[in-house]
Amino acid sequence: VYKRQYSHTGDFSGILERLAQRRYKKILVRNLHEPDFWYDYQSWESSSNIRKILLENYQEIGRIKKPEGMSENEIQYGFRGISILVPRLN
Repeated sequence: VYKRQYSHTGDFSGILERLAQRRYKKILVRNLHEPDFWYDYQSWESSSNIRKILLENYQEIGRIKKPEGMSENEIQYGFRGISILVPRLN
């Protein structure tokens, strides 16, 4: 059973199973390739494996860009680019 790292609450087994089964037709996710990916933060004691399962079972078909005219220092977490994922065919 995978649990949220800081509070050690919650259970990621359901989402990991659904991602591995490719149940979602499309996923929009922020910071997939960044160290501060919410579901698999780099400073956690152990990985939740959500990023790994996403990348194994879904392909990135596009990105929604971050707002233009803002420096990296001005951009809050919710305004960064968004990856568009669809199930892999293989």
